[in-house]
Order: sequence, then structure tokens, then C-alpha cells
Amino acid sequence: MKLARIAVFGLAIGLFGWATFLHWEAAWYRGKIPAGIEVGRALHIRSESDIREGCGAAVFQLSPAAAEQFRSRVSQHREPPDGYSKWEETPYLSTGDGLSTRDSWMNGLPCASMPSELNRVVSDALISPGAYYAQTHEATVIVIPIHGLVVFSFYG
Repeated sequence: MKLARIAVFGLAIGLFGWATFLHWEAAWYRGKIPAGIEVGRALHIRSESDIREGCGAAVFQLSPAAAEQFRSRVSQHREPPDGYSKWEETPYLSTGDGLSTRDSWMNGLPCASMPSELNRVVSDALISPGAYYAQTHEATVIVIPIHGLVVFSFYG
């Protein structure tokens, strides 16, 4: 009986710790989204890391109103969000050399092991007009208004 209580207590502590980590992880990714973009709930978050480097991606919902607000703001002026390059419209033109740090963020997408449908939507958005991206040294934010998505991907 005492052992069962200890096991239940240990399980409860473990679940609490895991839930706390998931909340912190979502908050960390939300903090990487440029100010002024109101994201909704996280649809997918996954990353891998070791002592020095990591990769991953987070996909958030974007409400129709927030998508329209973003679209109108970026069409008027493409000022860069803090710490990012200016907003560019897709299609994203990869260097294709596999060596460029400009493209390194793309490695975060497969690292995130997104469900196939979500991966297809993001991949299609990168090669078609209508989405927008802004980059840092090792990360990119992609806003896909037509699908109501915001993606943060990093590698490094």
C-alpha cells in the first residue's frame, strides 16, 4: 500500500513536470514570433538539441482576423520585425547548395517531424506566392495567411 502511494506520487510529480515543460516550451516559441503577430494555440512543436546545437519548429494557429491584419500591414510596408530581416513574400528561393547559412533554418522543418499534411501545407506555402517570411541568422518565421498558420523554424 505504501509503495503504491509512492508510485502514484512519483507519477503525479512526473506528469506535473512534463506539463510544466510543455507550457514553457510553447511560451519559448511564442517569444520567437515577432511582435504584432497574435498567434493562437500551438498545433505542433518538436525540437531536438544537444549541448551546443539544436533544431526544430513550432506551428501556431493564426485567426482569420490576425491573418488579415498581418496581410494589410505587410502590404503597406515590409519593415523588418525586431531581430529579423524584412518580410519577403514567397516563393522562397533556396540557394540549393546545401552549404549556405541562409538556408540552414530549413533543416529545422524535417527535424520537427511534422505530420505529413501539415508538412505539405508548409512546403507548398514556401514554393507558392501568398505567404511571407522573415529571417534571422539561424531561424525563420513563416506566416501563411491563407491557411491561418505561423511557423517558426530554427537550426543551429
